[in-house]
Amino acid sequence: MNGNLNSRFNRSPKMKFQGQDRLNGPALLVPRHRGVVQSLSYMADNLNRPILVKDLVPASAMSRRGFFKAFKKHTGRTPGEELEITRIEQSKKIIMKGRCKMKDLAKLCGYRKVNTFYVAFKRVVGTSPGKFQKQYSH
Repeated sequence: MNGNLNSRFNRSPKMKFQGQDRLNGPALLVPRHRGVVQSLSYMADNLNRPILVKDLVPASAMSRRGFFKAFKKHTGRTPGEELEITRIEQSKKIIMKGRCKMKDLAKLCGYRKVNTFYVAFKRVVGTSPGKFQKQYSH
């Protein structure tokens, strides 16, 4: 996976983009597929829980195969990529609000292990959570 979030956004006619700012990152995806929207809503509502990609399938009210195919088609990403990006974007918002221990931050964003969170953060953002926090604490 590429660390640059902007390269992950596929500007397909199947979705609508809503704005972009430098603190919150890439534009908000708004797919036009009911099952995909339902799974994204479930994801957002359960970010603090350690949900798995397989938990998104029932939320979409689709078959597993149909869900994965529709999700990729309408967002340009896999459900796993979207879940990771969404969790990391949430962690960035928490970091920018103030200091937070890495263990607590990982838990708040649905990661069971701090190391898994750290690796995902660095892969998506391109820097460690600690360095990111220092950058926004000034």
